[in-house]
Amino acid sequence: MSLKNKRLLPSWRTPLLLALISMLLCLSVRLASRIPLELLHSLQSTDSLPPLWLFNLFSLIWSLLIGFAAGLTVCEILSGRAHGRREILIYQGGLLFVAMIILSNVWYPVFFSCGRLLIALLLSVITATLASLCALIWSKVSVTSGVIIGAYALWLTYVLFLNLSVIFNF
Repeated sequence: MSLKNKRLLPSWRTPLLLALISMLLCLSVRLASRIPLELLHSLQSTDSLPPLWLFNLFSLIWSLLIGFAAGLTVCEILSGRAHGRREILIYQGGLLFVAMIILSNVWYPVFFSCGRLLIALLLSVITATLASLCALIWSKVSVTSGVIIGAYALWLTYVLFLNLSVIFNF
């Protein structure tokens, strides 16, 4: 293995590890949340919601992607390329990212298990806003991370509209 390949290996381990951690967190939240049967039937009767298995699959894919994006940004710090303003942007985006991950994982049980639709709507708005801000900040550090988080913000906007359609259908 050449010296160039040895330097590339550690840079891919961090994004893959964070992607796996993010996906396991998302999966554990979904498995731990029990969805009341009557809520599930009423949600499946609305035309705007995709099947729950498809929604969960997309959520797992997104959790992998945003974990990977976070890993790419962390690699900027680990590689020593982040100094001054760039390092501040990484940490600012990181704080927004952590808050976004927490709120997006809290949204699922609030919406599906508890059926607290207005609180879930508020969480959707805050999470989409955090994702948008994180995308703007991290795009100055890593374009790939910014694009992935920006696309995730679009997914969260879709979730926000689903949340609104369920509220107005009840």
